[in-house]
Amino acid sequence: MKQKLLFPGILILYALLTTVSCQRNNSASSILLQAEQLMEARPDSALCLLEDSIQPATLSGKAHADWCLLITQARDKNWVKHTSDSLISIACHYYEKHADPERLMLTYYYMGRVTHDTGSALLAQDYYLKALEVGASSHNLLLKGFIYNQIGELYTYQRFYNQAIEYLRQAFNCYKQTDDISGMSFTMRDIGRVYHQLDSIDAALEAYQEALRYEHPNSRKSVLSELGTIYIKKKEYEQALSCLHESLLLSRNAQEAAPVCLTLGRAFREMGENDSARFYLYKCIDSKKIETQAGSYYHLYHLNRDEKNWPAYASMQRIYEELNDSMQHIKNTDQIRKANDLYHYQQAEHYKLKHLTSQRNAYRMTLITLLLLGGITALYIYFRKWRKQKESQLEQLAKQLHTNKSRITELETQLADSTNTQEKIDSLLEQIKKLETANEEILLTKKEQEKSLAGKFETSNIYGQLIAVIDGKDPWRLTDQRSLKKWVDKEYPFFIREVYRHCPFLKEDLKILAYLIRVGFDSKEIRQIYKVREQTVSGWKRELHKSLTGVADSAKGVDELIRSF
Repeated sequence: MKQKLLFPGILILYALLTTVSCQRNNSASSILLQAEQLMEARPDSALCLLEDSIQPATLSGKAHADWCLLITQARDKNWVKHTSDSLISIACHYYEKHADPERLMLTYYYMGRVTHDTGSALLAQDYYLKALEVGASSHNLLLKGFIYNQIGELYTYQRFYNQAIEYLRQAFNCYKQTDDISGMSFTMRDIGRVYHQLDSIDAALEAYQEALRYEHPNSRKSVLSELGTIYIKKKEYEQALSCLHESLLLSRNAQEAAPVCLTLGRAFREMGENDSARFYLYKCIDSKKIETQAGSYYHLYHLNRDEKNWPAYASMQRIYEELNDSMQHIKNTDQIRKANDLYHYQQAEHYKLKHLTSQRNAYRMTLITLLLLGGITALYIYFRKWRKQKESQLEQLAKQLHTNKSRITELETQLADSTNTQEKIDSLLEQIKKLETANEEILLTKKEQEKSLAGKFETSNIYGQLIAVIDGKDPWRLTDQRSLKKWVDKEYPFFIREVYRHCPFLKEDLKILAYLIRVGFDSKEIRQIYKVREQTVSGWKRELHKSLTGVADSAKGVDELIRSF
């Protein structure tokens, strides 16, 4: 009874666990979708949802990758500085293995943002370029605009100004197609900054003026301030003051107003209105930005020098030099950091290139090995087929020759019959003649084959070795004997078979003698190989003949026998 109740109980428990798991997954998917919908308009709410409503340890697969991507995106949009790439790397590894180019493009973008924050601008640039490559066919123009903009900023940071302008214009075009006024305004402002760095004042002025045409409260203050600087360079002070005063009104606090006050102080100083200049310069000496402080003291010490107020001039100059030394130290530190960043990037690229080269070499060697193995296999198959055909042809010729000889003997016996008529005798003679002609052709073919093989043997390595032995240059070694046997077995496939058919237990030294005779060496040459007397070689040959036929015969008889095999 207990066993009958146990199985249904297990099924019910399994169903409950499955239901709870599905509800949990559905709940997590719902929260992820809700966070994604809030991301653009209310990123702070999206961040709260992702941090407070989901336990990432319970997620797996796509849900976990989505959470890692969205939490990184929410933190970035809330201006939380990234300190680790561990989360976005999980998303990156997942989307690289799954066919989702839109997600992968977004992931690469945030890999770039995180990598930039953690200290590698060049590696960040690589991720942005990969994002563009993956999203080449994407219609997400807003994201493409962000990516182009980031690349433009990185090129500006590296002082590749022409490339920076190219990418910033691409970003502007993307924003324009999506009617993103903020994006168009800020991007055109950034283009103006790059032209300013290139000292292309007219081009910078045109860019800033175009940025102002896209009314957006977040960008207007900075655009007006920087436009005022351009007008000062052009000595158009009325336009400069108009822009700078409006920018000052848009400043929300003293810290925001400080850079504008510095520019106003500079403008009034160049105009010769020292009191107004001093008024604005003193407003920014407490700025938290060391560059703004240094700028204010720079202009103040020049004002005091022009007014010959030497104590104030000396005091302001000393403070300016201290601030300038600090800025120089920061600049040097930044240059060292850039150099280190470049070094580590180059090291990483070198390692990647080395690894890629190693992989390519491995693939190349594998391909070459496979091709060689394929070629060797094909040659081996071809050689075996050719050898079988050759063996078959030789066997057919031998059988035909044997059949013809037997038939000739039979016909000759019939011819000896005294009762034969003249007509029958003529017919028998005609048949004998045809068979003898056929045998002559077979023997001629065999003779040509023998001649061809003899020529081939004379060009082989083993022939050269044997000639060296005959000439007394080298000794007759066991390796030479093995090479001879190997060559003969390859070129005369029926030879050793015939030898064993006549004498299955032929002694090894007599077998080697048979091999030498088969390739055409006479008694004199064999004597020189073995360094023995002629009578000894004759004795060996008689013994070989007896072993093969059971009858001792002359040396010439064994030569003819061996060469017929």
